[in-house]
Amino acid sequence: MFKSKINYRVLLDSIGLPVLSINKDWKISYVNEAYAEMVDRTVAEMEGRKLLDLFPDTVGTPSHLAYLQVLETKQAKAVQLEIQGRRYREIIYPAPHGLIALVQEILEERPHLIQSGEEYRAIFDEVNDALFVYDVRSATILDANRRACQMFGYSLEELQQLGVGDLCAEEPPFTKDIVVQWIKKVASNNPQTQVVEWLAKDRSGRVFWVEAKSKSSYIQNREYLLAIIRDITDIKEIQRKLKDSNDRYLELFENSGDLIYVHDLEGNYLRVNKMMEKATGYWREELLNMNVNQLIAEESRKQHERYLAFGRRMAQQKKGKHKPLTYEAEIVTKHGARVHLEVSAWLVYKEHEAVAIQGIARDITSRKLEEINLRQTQRYMVDFVEYLPDAVMAIDLNGKVVVWNNAMEELTGTSADKMLGKGNYEYAIPFYGKRRPILIDLVLRPDNIERDYAEIKQEHYVLTGVVEVPALKGEKHHLWARAVPFYDRAGNLIGAIEAIRDMTEYQRIQASKMQST
Repeated sequence: MFKSKINYRVLLDSIGLPVLSINKDWKISYVNEAYAEMVDRTVAEMEGRKLLDLFPDTVGTPSHLAYLQVLETKQAKAVQLEIQGRRYREIIYPAPHGLIALVQEILEERPHLIQSGEEYRAIFDEVNDALFVYDVRSATILDANRRACQMFGYSLEELQQLGVGDLCAEEPPFTKDIVVQWIKKVASNNPQTQVVEWLAKDRSGRVFWVEAKSKSSYIQNREYLLAIIRDITDIKEIQRKLKDSNDRYLELFENSGDLIYVHDLEGNYLRVNKMMEKATGYWREELLNMNVNQLIAEESRKQHERYLAFGRRMAQQKKGKHKPLTYEAEIVTKHGARVHLEVSAWLVYKEHEAVAIQGIARDITSRKLEEINLRQTQRYMVDFVEYLPDAVMAIDLNGKVVVWNNAMEELTGTSADKMLGKGNYEYAIPFYGKRRPILIDLVLRPDNIERDYAEIKQEHYVLTGVVEVPALKGEKHHLWARAVPFYDRAGNLIGAIEAIRDMTEYQRIQASKMQST
């Protein structure tokens, strides 16, 4: 029912109300920034932890008892609670994996909460390569991860006081002026990624080689340079020693932490190191009687055959006219296990004639498993959106519906099967009886909307409005709506999201109270 590229965490965070989800073991599976701020915690501190371990004083409270009841009866329940002097109404709903709790402040609306970036920071700091964010205009460092601090020997605060030139070796051509020119070149070639090898210097004065992959990007309408820095000193040293001494080459070859091999132009192994034995499960003697195609998984075979054909073509060209070829492949070990590899390969020459291909491969199986887990989390988020009590819809940049959840089906009486993929303002028909722009369109096309919202407020890119619609299920309804843009994982705008809440009954109750007084 949903398209796979939708950033559901952004969608859920945009709902605006504090939201908490726990599984049947009371472990927090999702919490948004609004809830975390309400309890004076961060998202990173809460997700993955058991609720009662974080808040032992919760035991015996109305919330705790309500959670127990919802988990047992699978029936929704509402309670009132007080947090830091504010009164709230907590609505608890059953969900397939446990329960979902939404908290609404009584009487007074809380101000809009800005994402704290705790989740971003946790992921940012766990990346094994050094990551930098540069200001293109000033060439100053705005942010860096933990690995960057370790690599260069500075604290984050110290790095933020430095310019990019302070990390250069200052040995021509690796100087401050050249690196500033390179940054400008990267910015002018946006969105292409630029890769360069550079001689860097750490706090102690140690000079070392790095590979820098950089790309210009825009964050909140400002241009930044995102740089991934990898220490390639060991690779450079390996290349130098291979030229200097065959004995040293053999020592490094054997003791490398990566898989290193040499095979002829037809793929028959000529030399393998210890890590090849360890990774494949085959003894050296077995590998030297095998062809590389005997290891390659069926799914990677076509790509690998193209790699071998490319190597044979390059062998017919003059030495030095090509660069190492990098690609990913999956192999099957002697025991049937699958291993994902990132391979860098180049031609080996003898008397100016290409005779073989040498490769260095790195096991990236863990990274691939993380990608699978991420896709599973994405699927969970899709299911989570389906069980949200607020009606939620989303459209792409062409105005076609890509999200229409269960609550929206119930609110409008229109099924998702009939609405998904529809454009030309068809999503307005259940509300107005005709095709016309609504609040979600104001996010993408500000000048193309009928201004009939009784109340409309804009904070940054978030729009909130109250409107009376005439055609919803044949009668007038008072609706509260909230619309925001949403982006893919690369930060590209791909559409807009709107959450809608029916306030009709609430308006009736309020009117009745006023009449009774």
